[in-house]
Amino acid sequence: MTTDHTPVTKTLHKLYPRLSLDDLDRLAREITTILDRGVTQGWDMSTIQLSPRKSTPLGLVLKKYREAARLLQADVAREADWSVSKVIRIESGQSGITPTDLRFLLDLYGVTDWVERSRLEQLARDDNRKTGRRGPRT
Repeated sequence: MTTDHTPVTKTLHKLYPRLSLDDLDRLAREITTILDRGVTQGWDMSTIQLSPRKSTPLGLVLKKYREAARLLQADVAREADWSVSKVIRIESGQSGITPTDLRFLLDLYGVTDWVERSRLEQLARDDNRKTGRRGPRT
């Protein structure tokens, strides 16, 4: 049985070839649902675009999820009992993030898709490995 995959799934497969096409199809559907919901709720869709700023991919993704959840950096800092500068450092890629902190942020931002959560955890591990960090600087 062959499945016709959407252009979104094909693009995601180029970015994440280790994930199965079925998982990527689910992720593509979830992304489409989120974006459709955003349009109907009047979200500024320009905030969903990835900006070309110098940040780690993980930091950019976390920032986009925070913005989609309509939270300010100060809101996140208050919920996590962190300083605002810690949130800024994580989003800008100046600081790594522990698995526990990452899971907390994903819960706070409402990210429930296990494929996406796994992908972001892998990004955090890769980022921390590249920089030689185990998590945030103190």
